[in-house]
Amino acid sequence: MWREYRDRGVAFLAVATAEMGPVDRDETRRWAKNMGLTMPVALDLTVETYRRYDPLAGANRVAPFPRQFVVDRQGRLLYGSRRYDAVALRRALDAALR
Repeated sequence: MWREYRDRGVAFLAVATAEMGPVDRDETRRWAKNMGLTMPVALDLTVETYRRYDPLAGANRVAPFPRQFVVDRQGRLLYGSRRYDAVALRRALDAALR
């Protein structure tokens, strides 16, 4: 999906979060390669990014993964989901691009 939307100004980013312990760059690269990810992968070493966008993540709590978010250019959360739903994600992306 990211290849379809990237030419429309949408940036996709996978975020490896240190929710269960330290995030290792090399281990994350191996994981992304094994998963077949071709989009960029960032490291959230402090879990700050995750807590900012996940409404279920409190100051000392991390909700289950994976998560999908649509965030606008101002950093506002437009869509969030606990499970991958291609139809809903596509709908949110199209609405954000209008």
